[in-house]
Amino acid sequence: MSGSLTEQGVFIQTGNPFTVSEGTPFSVGQLGKVADFVNAAAENGVSGQTPVKIQYVKRYATDTVAITSAGDVAFWQDTDNYVVTSQAANAIGGTTAPFLAGVFGATNLTFGSYGFIQVAGIGLVRVSDSTTAATVGANLVWSTNNLVKQDTVGTTTLLTRQVLGVLRTLNTATGTNVSVEANITVNHLGW
Repeated sequence: MSGSLTEQGVFIQTGNPFTVSEGTPFSVGQLGKVADFVNAAAENGVSGQTPVKIQYVKRYATDTVAITSAGDVAFWQDTDNYVVTSQAANAIGGTTAPFLAGVFGATNLTFGSYGFIQVAGIGLVRVSDSTTAATVGANLVWSTNNLVKQDTVGTTTLLTRQVLGVLRTLNTATGTNVSVEANITVNHLGW
């Protein structure tokens, strides 16, 4: 008989996984663990009780770019030790094809600290400009820096870049670096 077991026990010191930024992990054994979290109070910026999957990770200590907004892309820097980075240049795959880990749910996960990223469910993602989020249901792929863009059918981008998720709401704002709701579907590592 085959099946799927999802472990649920993680300790969230602040009660909100997206505000956790620990210099030393409170519970060392949960590093890399993926768990379900009910987003009852819009902790990730999306209203409604939408369940999401979160993962406990360490942020790369030598990152030099701050997380500027909820929805910034997190990349894998070290998959064996569950270390993520906010910079494609530091990621596995580099600036050509960085390995996506998920999205940062807030801006407070500091360099070298432990905290949570979102790896599945409805959440905010930042798009590179307002024209890159125009079709609900379109795949979102890495664009530049820690932003994503809509991938259009027939382009070679989808063949060479990992999909972060699917666009859920249209972007009504104009400008650059705007956040939109997406169904995040990153293939997560961990247990």
